[in-house]
Amino acid sequence: MLTPRQQQIVSLMVEEDLSDAQIAARLGLSTAAIRCHIFAACARLNVRSRLQLGAWYGRNRDSLPPLPPVPGRGSARPQARLTEAQVSVIRARIAAGENNLTALGEAFGVSRHAIRDIRLGKRWGHVE
Repeated sequence: MLTPRQQQIVSLMVEEDLSDAQIAARLGLSTAAIRCHIFAACARLNVRSRLQLGAWYGRNRDSLPPLPPVPGRGSARPQARLTEAQVSVIRARIAAGENNLTALGEAFGVSRHAIRDIRLGKRWGHVE
């Protein structure tokens, strides 16, 4: 049987036909974490590929326990430290030439890595 997180990821992969990157964005995880969960699910079920994993899910989805709801995006997530408005300000400051990621992170109470990911579009991609 799959863990709830593995089931959630496989469900998004099969039912919504999402890529690893899309699943990662939806769940607030890295694409590497998504791949690890998929690999672990394959190992747990003794299947060799994503295709076989999808086929297993299709055959067994009705007997699986219900999933918890997928968390919202952005500031709707309980662990969010920023709001959409703050992300817009960060993007505007970066566009204006402010390149000190550490200073921006300190100003908004997040790490320089979070600022870098915002700049690269890896986080908060739904905010313009």
